[in-house]
Amino acid sequence: MRCYLFSFATLVGIVFLCAQTPIILEAGPVSYTNIDGFVDDEYPLDIEDCSSIVYEVVYSFSLPWTGAPGNMEHNLECIAPACPGDPSDPQAPGCDNCWDFMDIQSKLDGITVDNETIGTVDNLNQFGTYSYGPICTDGANTASIAIRNQNNTTDETNTFSNVTIVCWEAAPEITTSSPICAGADLLLDGLVENTNDVDTWLWSNSGAGNINDPASQFTFATDAEDGETYSLTTIDNNACTATAMESISAAAVFTAQLSGGGTTCINNCTDSSSDIIMGITGGSGNYNVSFNINNGNIPFPFDITVDDFNEVFRICIEDGAFPSADASQDPTVITVPPNIFPLTIEIDGITDDTGCTGVILGDSVTIDIAPQPDIVAPTALSYCTQADGTIDLTQYDDDINGGDNSLDVIYYETADFDDEISNPSNYLPQVNSVCAVTYDGRCFSDFVCFGIEFNVQPIINNVMDIVDCSDDMYLLPAVGTIADISPVGSFQGYFADAAGTMGPLSLVPVTTTQLFLISEGTDPCLDVSVPVILDLTPNPVIDSPGNLLGGCGAVELPLPSGSNINSFEYNTVEDGSGTPYLAGDELTSADGIPTIFLIATNDNGCTDILEITIDITSSVTYSAAIPTAICDSLILPAITPTTPTVAYYSMTGGTGMALAPGTVLQAPYNQTLFLFDPNQDPSCAAEVPVSVVINNSPMTTLPADTSACDFYILDNIPGTTNTPDYTLSPIVFPSSYRNVGDTIRNSTRIYILDTIGTCTLFDSLDINVVPSPNVGMETTIFACEGYSSSDLDLISIIGNPDTGGQWSYPTVPDFVPVDPQQIDISTFPIGSYDFTYAIEDPTCGINTATITLVVEPRPYAGEAMMVEVCNPQSLDFMALISDPETGGVWSQVPQDTFDFADSTQVDMSTLPTGQYIFLYLIAADGNSFCEGNSASLSIDIQNGPNAGDDLSTTECLGSTVNIRNLLSADADDDGMFFPNGFFLSGDEWITTGSPANQTYNVQYIIESTSAGCPSDTAFIDIFLAEDITAGEPATLPTICSGAIVDLADYIDNESTGGSYVLTQDYTTPVDNPLTVADSIDISYIVAAAGSCPSDTTDFSIDVTPAPTLTYTIDNNDLCADSGDCIEIEITMSATGPIDLILEGSSNNELSFTQNVEADIPSTITICAQGDFISGTNDTIEINGDSEFYELSSLTFTDAQCGMITDTTISEIINLFPVFTEVIDTLICVGDSIEVNGVFYSSCINLSTSTTNGCDSTLQIIISNYPEAVNDIVGVFCTGTPIDVFGDILTRDTIATYTEIGGSFFGCDSIVNVDIQFQDVAIGILDDVICDGMSITVGTEIFDENRTTDDVLLVGGSVAGCDSLVMVDLTYGSPNAETLAFDVCSGDMPIDVNGTLYGPYNLTGEETLTNTSGCDSTVTINLSLVPAIMELRDDNVCSSFSEEINGIVYDINNQMGTEMLQTASGCDSIINIDFNFTLNIEVTRDEQVCGDYSEEINGNIYDISNPMGTEMLMTASGCDSTIIVDFNFVQNIVENRNGVFCETDSEVINGITYDIDNPSGIDTLTSVAGCDSIINIDFTFTIASATIEVNDICADVTEGSIEITDLQGLNLPIMVSINGGSIESFNDIPITLPVTTGNNDITIDDGNCMYQESISVVASSGPASDIQQLVISATEDQLSLVSDITPQNISWSSDIAGVTFSCLDCADPIVTSEESYTATVAYTDVNGCNYSEMISIENMPIVVGELYIPNIFDFNLAGENRFYIQTSNSSPPITIDNMQIFDRWGNKVFEQINFLSNDSDSGWNGTRDGSIIEQGVYVYLIKYNDGERDNIRTGSITLIR
Repeated sequence: MRCYLFSFATLVGIVFLCAQTPIILEAGPVSYTNIDGFVDDEYPLDIEDCSSIVYEVVYSFSLPWTGAPGNMEHNLECIAPACPGDPSDPQAPGCDNCWDFMDIQSKLDGITVDNETIGTVDNLNQFGTYSYGPICTDGANTASIAIRNQNNTTDETNTFSNVTIVCWEAAPEITTSSPICAGADLLLDGLVENTNDVDTWLWSNSGAGNINDPASQFTFATDAEDGETYSLTTIDNNACTATAMESISAAAVFTAQLSGGGTTCINNCTDSSSDIIMGITGGSGNYNVSFNINNGNIPFPFDITVDDFNEVFRICIEDGAFPSADASQDPTVITVPPNIFPLTIEIDGITDDTGCTGVILGDSVTIDIAPQPDIVAPTALSYCTQADGTIDLTQYDDDINGGDNSLDVIYYETADFDDEISNPSNYLPQVNSVCAVTYDGRCFSDFVCFGIEFNVQPIINNVMDIVDCSDDMYLLPAVGTIADISPVGSFQGYFADAAGTMGPLSLVPVTTTQLFLISEGTDPCLDVSVPVILDLTPNPVIDSPGNLLGGCGAVELPLPSGSNINSFEYNTVEDGSGTPYLAGDELTSADGIPTIFLIATNDNGCTDILEITIDITSSVTYSAAIPTAICDSLILPAITPTTPTVAYYSMTGGTGMALAPGTVLQAPYNQTLFLFDPNQDPSCAAEVPVSVVINNSPMTTLPADTSACDFYILDNIPGTTNTPDYTLSPIVFPSSYRNVGDTIRNSTRIYILDTIGTCTLFDSLDINVVPSPNVGMETTIFACEGYSSSDLDLISIIGNPDTGGQWSYPTVPDFVPVDPQQIDISTFPIGSYDFTYAIEDPTCGINTATITLVVEPRPYAGEAMMVEVCNPQSLDFMALISDPETGGVWSQVPQDTFDFADSTQVDMSTLPTGQYIFLYLIAADGNSFCEGNSASLSIDIQNGPNAGDDLSTTECLGSTVNIRNLLSADADDDGMFFPNGFFLSGDEWITTGSPANQTYNVQYIIESTSAGCPSDTAFIDIFLAEDITAGEPATLPTICSGAIVDLADYIDNESTGGSYVLTQDYTTPVDNPLTVADSIDISYIVAAAGSCPSDTTDFSIDVTPAPTLTYTIDNNDLCADSGDCIEIEITMSATGPIDLILEGSSNNELSFTQNVEADIPSTITICAQGDFISGTNDTIEINGDSEFYELSSLTFTDAQCGMITDTTISEIINLFPVFTEVIDTLICVGDSIEVNGVFYSSCINLSTSTTNGCDSTLQIIISNYPEAVNDIVGVFCTGTPIDVFGDILTRDTIATYTEIGGSFFGCDSIVNVDIQFQDVAIGILDDVICDGMSITVGTEIFDENRTTDDVLLVGGSVAGCDSLVMVDLTYGSPNAETLAFDVCSGDMPIDVNGTLYGPYNLTGEETLTNTSGCDSTVTINLSLVPAIMELRDDNVCSSFSEEINGIVYDINNQMGTEMLQTASGCDSIINIDFNFTLNIEVTRDEQVCGDYSEEINGNIYDISNPMGTEMLMTASGCDSTIIVDFNFVQNIVENRNGVFCETDSEVINGITYDIDNPSGIDTLTSVAGCDSIINIDFTFTIASATIEVNDICADVTEGSIEITDLQGLNLPIMVSINGGSIESFNDIPITLPVTTGNNDITIDDGNCMYQESISVVASSGPASDIQQLVISATEDQLSLVSDITPQNISWSSDIAGVTFSCLDCADPIVTSEESYTATVAYTDVNGCNYSEMISIENMPIVVGELYIPNIFDFNLAGENRFYIQTSNSSPPITIDNMQIFDRWGNKVFEQINFLSNDSDSGWNGTRDGSIIEQGVYVYLIKYNDGERDNIRTGSITLIR
């Protein structure tokens, strides 16, 4: 289906339309208004694929066809003569300038098939659609729609759009499988662009072929004939038909047969006598042939394309892995490696270019190889050639043929038989190496190539003397003009010495007499040095005259001056062949000589020639056409008459600056110039003054017409001189002015006017103001991540903007926007995203509004948690779920009985054990795009152990203490006691014998059985006293009320464990510590314990009571500023300072301190006076804006107790104002005012009192307005309005005016008028100021930074009116000019400001006056250019030619000398001696390899681009033509791989590949010199076996081995031992019998072999022993210690009564009262039997008892230690080793070699100096009791 691409319009964009869809040729709309004629449009379409089409056009007219004036006119509305209404003749009489119409024509191949004219009386549709069709295309190629429009007025518009052709694409095309081979089926495929447009398919043919299904789109035919035609006809949906046809080809059978063959040479090819020829009969075009070599034993087939019925194949022998073919050569070359000869080749298959297969006839052909002659490579030589540069190569013949003269030696420049050297005995080397072969008359040997190193001996002949004239320095000639040098490139130059150390030289002094020519020889050739004689004569030098002689009417030739001049003459020709003249001769204009030459000659005939211009003038008067009014600039016109040096001069007499005609002068300019020629006799040509005045035009940068969006702000116009710059009307009046910065809000035209003198500027600016489109409002919305409850409606969010815009969306993974009113943001990650709506307007540009979507995390409700807690009181739920956001709601699941008022402290104390689930929910915000979130909290409440409270008590020595009875009542009873320093019997401690008067510690520990609960410990301190006492009272001072005391401070030496009670009843308990308010009596009672009776001590606490405060105040009211005071009297029960504050109602306050003595009144005085609130001693002054003050007490500090006590003073003190009212007023004379019913006309003071008793004063001040009498007298400027009571006076007036009540105060107003009017004065200041000057106008200063403005001088005119001065100064900025150019040594000087500058005065600075009358600085910086001498001895090509000074130099004219002038007019001498080099042509036709490539002249030549011609440049820049015609020979690649045994190897190309070198790449060289690449990747298998030896018991000579694994060997295997019989095995493991000693094992799998020598040794038995460890007098631990792992252990003894804890273990504990012998029998893993014996002697031993604690209380002071004790009745024993282990077996302590009862050697409860945790630890103690070693083990509990 064909698809069309059309661009409708900017807003429509690019649209793809497929067939049977309207193809819009012009989207439009296209509109024509006021055509004043007619317009034709035509839109064509290629319809070759269309079977039928429909034409459509939408049209409209701006006005109806009603016949009313101002509407569209049809043809009959035109005036006589009537318009015929023929659209083909729209301008017929009566139609022109009247008839409006649109004519639409449908065309097919340019022929109109239908048309419709709108605008005739029969068709007056204002809107409509033209449509024609469907019609059949009948094979037409193009269809088009032509539209002609005509209208005649500005409000008449013809519009058309959607010019469309609908196409049914059912025109068919045919594809077949033609050409086909004989007997093959012909495939028939029908194609159309749109199959939906086809109703019927119909196939037919012209021959005998049989079509399988003629009504199918895709079918086939059998028995098709060559040349037969097949047709396909389609019928589309509109019943239109279309047909396509195609002729087919069918091939016949063809045959192929090989012939030829014979013998050829190695590294050579067959020739015509032995080539292979393939004959082909039948078939067509090229043939693809597949060959087979040596009956398929060589992997060759390969395909060769041939194009001849008798194709010749040349077989070439070349080293390589596989055969290859190169069909690009003629004949085709088949390259075959020599190792597969004799060669048999046959055809494997052949097809022609139709793909048909041929029949192969005949047999294969064979080629064999003849032997190759020998060749030896010679040694390279180095030598120096003679002049002709040749050498004799035949001197190497005997070396190369090895002395066998029957072999011919043939030499080549390369290893290519095409590069034979024709004359080797006289060979001129072209390269640095040559190659050779030997030839036996039949075959050639291989090439040998060897280096030849040669150099040419330089020669210098025919040296001539240099005889010449010269200036001071002589330019040496080209060496080729004085000598013959070979080779030319060896010449090094002229040198001043024969050794060549002084040079090379190009210029030498004219006094030089001898130089040396030196050529350099390359080893072994020598350098050559030859002298040359110089005979140089200095040239004469002419100093004067100069190169211009002038005069009025005649010129006299002067006598020249100079040096080295012997004779001279003037001549009209430079070479002296013209008319000669002498000094003193006079030339006149009649002689007609414009130029003459002065020729000076010295004694040797050397000359100097000076060319002189003759300027003879007659009397002339100069004039120039200078305009009178000039704006901006002036190009100085030509001066009449014209002479070579006439110019405009800025000063008289040819001084000042010279300005040539054509010089541009810029405004402002005002100066007199002088027309003058300094080279003319003033008597002949007098100077003429001319005045030049140039004014500036307004230099503005005018703005272009513009369109603006919403408004346009008038901008500055650079360069304008008037203000304002803008006006609304071309006729300027003040109200039309608009200023810079004004805003234009409607489309309008603005005019611009500017004038400077007579130079004016007038222009206009059209401003088109258009409203900007509504794109909505910028807004930001917030959403939560993952929000999916609803889509976003961007249109509503942004505020319903104008339609037609484009949305741009953020790029978010998985976000695909479709509809801006349905935006799914559920995939948006956290971040900020912009949705931008843009409307592009031609004027306003792109207007955008953006919705910023901020995606925030969902409300964080925390993390779901499961916790276990133990006996909780309150929990922080928020912290447990990782501190979520606040604002959520907690609930219990499933029931909700909790008070979550404070979720950080939730009361859990009432809950029984169990699991509880709570939910924290943050609900969704209904006003945002956010969804709620929740987190669950699962709490598992467990009960933990309770060891009770810690306590201290006192017990009496000798008593039995039940520790459990000391526990608090709530303690659990399943714990354990851990005493420190004493031992328990059950729960009791028998204190008898324990040291008294010290504290003993007991820990009660209950381990937790719940995972979430820790263990609990209660600490019990027991003071063991010899006696119990309640102590004696201590003496302490009196304390202050409210103090907190420790009751233990009030008794000394008491026993602990007692209780405090009130003395009054000895029963009521008293807390300790105790907060006391009053004195109190307390008793301490210690209960009886054991034999200790109870005891009681009474003591008292004396308390100073808290201080009290009382106060009185005598009054609470004060009058402001009255000076009255009130007093406050304060009495305290204690001495100290009291802090008070007095705060006013207007936020003013005073803090102060009043010191009081106990029970002595203290007075504070507060007075209403002063400026504000302040305090002095005991007096406080108040005033200000506050209406009342509050006096408050803060704190009282008790001087005795030092405590701070709250006190209470609170009093309000009112401050009433004293009113003083002033009535101050002005009234007219005779008026009065009323106050409280009384009228007053003069001033008075009235006094009274307020209700608060404060004074109040009323002061009435009355003043009279003065009479309003004014005089208006004076001279006023015209235009100044004088308003007198509404009358506007503009003329001279004398009068009196009165207005009743007209004054400002309502009184009568009288004005006396006496006025005159004067005009305003205007002046212009337009001077010129120079740098640094300034002019003051009024108070305004004008200088170079401010040159123009208007200054209003108030009263500045003579009449006293304002004077307006319009300042327009011209700043004559200082000119700075540099005069820099080259001058020649003979140039005439120039005059600058009276100073001559030239060859002898090159630099300086002059100050002139410019056209503005200001300074102009000219810096002169001339450069003296000497005469230039140049040597042109270029190396050039044979085609080179160059014209120098009019002379052509080429290969036929190589040398000469030319005199030129430089660009600066100075002399330039060129000596020419070109060296010509012949162009080179090289042919590159080497035979190269298939992967060869070479870049030549930037082009890559390879197998895909083998030929071409390149033009290069040699090193000397000459053309070098390279003809490229490479002959490519394909490379051969072979992959060699295989699996080999470890010892295998293979030699490839001289390299051995084995296990140490298994892979590589070898590159061989074929006959054609190309690479034959062999990729080697061998795998070497290392054969090995795992052989295990089965152990043999001691004294046994036979055993076995076992083969358990094979590596690199494959089953079945053959195994032999010690060269004996060979056995075959198909499986492993394999067990074989062996004898002790060495056994040689051989394993062979038929491919690889493995050998190993196995040593079989009988076991010598284990190293074993029985070790004894004494546990007690009757217990020992026996341990079997062996270097093997014993098996089948069995213990026994020699007597009865011996008990073994185990009989089959390695270390039993043996119990026996008597001595005995123990025997242990055992085996090893191989079943070998062994036994050991030990004798044990048991003797009764008496030792002291060891005391080892089982609880160890560690304290931080490190005083307690775990150590070993013995009874006092036994001596200490030696502890060999004591070790402490934790429950994981880690050793935490070790001590060796110490005595019992030594606590310093014990364990202090640390590990490596660090405190370790509480718990159970294991001890191991080894000691010797004097007779034997013993071991004690057990556990110890460490508590802290």
